[in-house]
Amino acid sequence: TFFEKEIKSSIFEFSKSIKISKDRIELLNDVSLDFGGFGKGYLIDKIASKLEFELGHDKFMINGGGDILSSGNISRVVVLEHPFKPGYEHSRILLTNVSLGSSSNSKRRWKTKNTHKLYGHIIDPRSKSPEASGTIKEEQYGSFVITKTALMADIIATVLCVLGNDKENINRLKESLDLEYLLVKDCK
Repeated sequence: TFFEKEIKSSIFEFSKSIKISKDRIELLNDVSLDFGGFGKGYLIDKIASKLEFELGHDKFMINGGGDILSSGNISRVVVLEHPFKPGYEHSRILLTNVSLGSSSNSKRRWKTKNTHKLYGHIIDPRSKSPEASGTIKEEQYGSFVITKTALMADIIATVLCVLGNDKENINRLKESLDLEYLLVKDCK
């Protein structure tokens, strides 16, 4: 369908779509970039830096709607909403001087009218498709990640949703990065 072709054409090879020189960054071939996969975490870290280093605050919390940074040596209890049961509590965690990132396809997904395929906001780099893990029959995951920066928490939370039950690659991430995570499978 037109919709499927439009979405798949939005995935590009970075090196062929952007030209970077000493004083200019140029997007080629009618390309646009979406920084949604890490933009919120990056922004939270920038705001935290300003609060701490420019304004002198040493204890604060920034809640970016699913991505949270807790700064200072005070602990804060955060309720984690169940990723597949909106409005229901999954668990509670204590945040002290860390960042929390969360991700899932549970809220931002839709079906096409013609094919009734399920799509989500996370594009799987293996299939290069925004299909929500292919179709409804496949597994969906939600994730929560705790790490030092909001940027890293935001990125890894999305990556874990894509990896799903790929325990080998998840263990590699855990071993190479200082993080804790919770992965929730949709059991429909």
